[in-house]
Amino acid sequence: MGEETKYIAPNMVNTASVNQDLSFLKLSVYLEVHGVKLPEDRYDEEFCLRTEDGRYNNLARLLSDNSNIPVTFAMVNGTSERDPAVIVRDFGDTCLFYAMDSVLDYGSVLNIPQADERDRIVTRKEIPLFDQKAFNAAVVNAFLHNDWAQLNAPVFTVYKDRIEILSHGGLPEGQTQEGLFNIFAKKSPSSMNEFV
Repeated sequence: MGEETKYIAPNMVNTASVNQDLSFLKLSVYLEVHGVKLPEDRYDEEFCLRTEDGRYNNLARLLSDNSNIPVTFAMVNGTSERDPAVIVRDFGDTCLFYAMDSVLDYGSVLNIPQADERDRIVTRKEIPLFDQKAFNAAVVNAFLHNDWAQLNAPVFTVYKDRIEILSHGGLPEGQTQEGLFNIFAKKSPSSMNEFV
């Protein structure tokens, strides 16, 4: 009998990038700024940037200077998807780390402290529009846990009453939504109120 062929699903590492003319200057700068000293000739091996046949893969495309993958951040004038977007920014088409940092920075700009005049005696209390640490964690999680196989980036939308982050993909195989919530509930019961 012949050798059995095993199907391997397309992923970021085994799928060749449509663009093979990639540069990594921004990745190099990002790594240096964050204290990672790695010669550029080691990127291919350290970051698994090539397919088995030596072509740049889609992971290389994501980390390249010009990924051609949009990362959209919209502000909506209302509380519904049907309400008009008043601002739409694209932070993509660059190294994934730069795109993520741009979304985090933009969130910081939007989080303007508001005056809380309730129970004011002498000085007013200023409160942010949203919890910056929670926003940052959600953004990083959206980028890290996004299913990049289809080259769709997370989408960020700010409504008048909430922030929505759409990260593509799903739960790991065998995991259920109920099981995931049970894990969170056991580890941090007080934070479950924020999710439910």
